[in-house]
Amino acid sequence: MKVTLVVKEAPFFEDTTEKDASFFAMDKLADNILTVKGVFVPSENTAPLADAFRQSDLVIAKGTGNYEALAGEFVDKTVIYMLKVKCEPLAINIGADIGNFIVKLETGYI
Repeated sequence: MKVTLVVKEAPFFEDTTEKDASFFAMDKLADNILTVKGVFVPSENTAPLADAFRQSDLVIAKGTGNYEALAGEFVDKTVIYMLKVKCEPLAINIGADIGNFIVKLETGYI
């Protein structure tokens, strides 16, 4: 199994940067660390980030922005979303109350 960690190139909201990953020793858990500007959208990224994503079997995505960018986009990936429900449209879409922290599994293999 190979683990690729995607972090923000520069501070972006409260998301993790490469410096943060190193501080919390997350870099010791990953085989590779790649950076992205803003929200990660696979179709808008070039190698090596797009290649790493294309080769992955499982994606773990944290945060509302990643859920909004990635949900329903894949037919060949299993995605685990971890986020806080922050608004009514998201609450309706996910089926959870505002303020709840949720973990949602989406699989394109079914």
